[in-house]
Amino acid sequence: MNDTAVNWRRRPPAFAVPETAVRRLALRPIAAQTAAGTATLYSANRLIAGTADASKRALTDHAAGELDRLAAKLGMAVTRRSLAVPRSSKDRTPLASPRPGQSRIDLASIKGAPEPDAWELLSEATEKGIEAAESLALSHVLMAGGSVSGVGYVSGVGYVSGVGYVSGVGYVSGVGYVSGVGESAPGAPAGRMPVAWPGVAPIAARDAGSPTVAILDTGLGAHPWFETNMTRDPRLNGAPIGLRFQPDDDPERSGITLDPINRTLDPMAGHGTFIAGIIRAACPSAHLISVPVMYGDGACDELDLIAALQLLHERQLLAQAGTISEPPIDIINLSMGYYHEAPDTVSDTVGLAAALHSLTELGVTVVASAGNGASDVEFWPAAMCRDHEQASGAPLVSVGSCNPGSQTVSQFSNTGDWVRTYRPGAAIVSTMPTSFNAAAQSSTHSQPPAFPVRSTLDVDDYSGGFGIWSGTSFAAPLFAGQLAQRLAEPRPARAQSTREMGALVAELCAEGGLR
Repeated sequence: MNDTAVNWRRRPPAFAVPETAVRRLALRPIAAQTAAGTATLYSANRLIAGTADASKRALTDHAAGELDRLAAKLGMAVTRRSLAVPRSSKDRTPLASPRPGQSRIDLASIKGAPEPDAWELLSEATEKGIEAAESLALSHVLMAGGSVSGVGYVSGVGYVSGVGYVSGVGYVSGVGYVSGVGESAPGAPAGRMPVAWPGVAPIAARDAGSPTVAILDTGLGAHPWFETNMTRDPRLNGAPIGLRFQPDDDPERSGITLDPINRTLDPMAGHGTFIAGIIRAACPSAHLISVPVMYGDGACDELDLIAALQLLHERQLLAQAGTISEPPIDIINLSMGYYHEAPDTVSDTVGLAAALHSLTELGVTVVASAGNGASDVEFWPAAMCRDHEQASGAPLVSVGSCNPGSQTVSQFSNTGDWVRTYRPGAAIVSTMPTSFNAAAQSSTHSQPPAFPVRSTLDVDDYSGGFGIWSGTSFAAPLFAGQLAQRLAEPRPARAQSTREMGALVAELCAEGGLR
């Protein structure tokens, strides 16, 4: 049976990007490029340039000149900006490994020409076989979940399939299902809402054997669980690692950045705090590093993510050399992803794959969520797992969601031979910022004489500090937390090399019970 005959049976994943991200990142869609019907959203005004040799420039002068001339014929002007990591003038320590050699190519329209289109330039460069083509990639938008509530950001750009699935309302791709009661994914409990935590707080005691876990997400909100053993403002040589939001734009502060008129919570407000709570509960001693790369609408620019990862790469080199006091990173959690326009062409020499490959070569294990497309179509970077199992560095693990108390995959979870393991991701309880209390109100509220005030549940009041949520977003950090706990245990299995870490990951994956 040929590939086309097989691929038509593959269920195309649902994928939606909110209007706020479309405007912010100048996004455009690429129509389905494969028989599986996948589709991609990318920034039209930029490209990423990489190189097979990270110690060299991303593009030679000849390749850059060819690209400039081709762009001019298409009505585009090219400006390059290096993504190299700045180093302090006082830092003379030789690095143990070359830095990732990637750059950003900004596109602008020449006077009188239409708006630039990165896909048009990349397609022409590939078709004409110019030298730069193999080193270029689109800057994709990665999504952590859908946009389903509030005003002004439900239209966006969406791809859907099947019967009964609609983009923008209740069931969208990415890795976290959101919004109030009754707007949830097929097979998932009603969406994000506050709950009470009946247990005691984990003791976040750090010692010499404590693992370090970096969470690249929306940031971290206020919560008692994160008053110690936590890095909220990671920096390297004074430069911030990740984005820094103004107070009104911080999705972990009030959670209201997209709809200030109606004061509704952002669809992904609290996403980073929720993930951090899962890891803290699974491994209380883990030192957590919160790296903001995602906005409250759940969208992450691939270039923002790469920039943060390259700073973490530099930090890892310096930590391993003993130049800085911070310990090396053991695990990175990524609860986000996208569908690639041409999966067979993904290369570890350019784009997100290159940035992650450079970190795994330094011994950092990457845990990535498999996405909520209810499909077997590859979700990146989780799909890197399939080819990464034979790589020389630390593992990259893709994690899908299974249901609590059962051996069944959650209906919303992606699946396939590229999903290495599964962890519960449906109806998960974890931390939410205690500062969240948006416009929604309880349906009844009364103060009877001589009795306490009574009301129904206020579905966006998280002052109690906990919520329930579903998505592969939350299956990945559960695995990351379990792996961190194994690293924290004083036993022979404590990984000291990438080979030992690979064996530990394989052992933990097998315990998931699903494959």
